[in-house]
Amino acid sequence: MEIPDLGRFVDSVRDLVERWTLPDADWYPAPWFRGHGDANWVLMQHYGLPTRLLDWTESSLIGLYFALRDNRGDCDAAVWVLNPWWLNKQSLGEYDIPQAGDPRVAEWAPLGEGKILQAGLPVALKPIHASPRISVQKGFFTMHGAERGALDRLSNSRADRGPGLRKLTIPKEHVAEMRRDLAVAGITETTVFPELDGLCREIRSGFLGS
Repeated sequence: MEIPDLGRFVDSVRDLVERWTLPDADWYPAPWFRGHGDANWVLMQHYGLPTRLLDWTESSLIGLYFALRDNRGDCDAAVWVLNPWWLNKQSLGEYDIPQAGDPRVAEWAPLGEGKILQAGLPVALKPIHASPRISVQKGFFTMHGAERGALDRLSNSRADRGPGLRKLTIPKEHVAEMRRDLAVAGITETTVFPELDGLCREIRSGFLGS
C-alpha cells in the first residue's frame, strides 16, 4: 500500500486497527511499527546483519520517523505494521504479550553452548528493564525462532480479518514533504532520542543544515 502523505498514513493505520479489532471486543489492538529507510530491505535484516531480535515501537509516528530519518529521497521508504496479539496467537496460541523472561517464551531465549533453538515462529515481547530511550520510543521487541522468513510467510497467510502484518510504502518523491510534516507535528530527533546527542543532531540539522 503506497502512502503519499501524513494524513493518508494516519488513515491507513486507523483502517488496519479497525480491521484487526475482533468483533464485539471492548478493546482494540494497538499495533507495533518498524520503519525502514529502504522499502526493499528484508524485514529480518537489521543494520545489514540477520538477527533474531527486532525492535518495534507502539507509536505510528515514531515508526514513520525512523523510516524517513535517513532516507534522502533516492529510494522508497516503508513502515511495517504488526498486530502483536495476532502474532502471539500463532506462536503461543493465546492473545497475550508476555514480558521477556516469562517461562512461556523460554524456547526463544538466547542459546548457550550446545543448545538448539526449539521455537519456530517469532514471538512478541515486552521489555523487562525499559531504558529511558525505550520508554520514549515506546519500544517493544519480537524474538525470532528457527523458521527463516516466518513473518513474511505469515504476512501472506489468509485470515478472517486479514494477516496481522502489513507494509506501508512511502514513495521516494514524497519522503521530504512527509519528513517536514512530521517535524510540524512535533516528531523530531529529540522526540526519539532525548539525550544530549539527539539534541546536538537536531541543532546541526535545523540550524546548520548538516
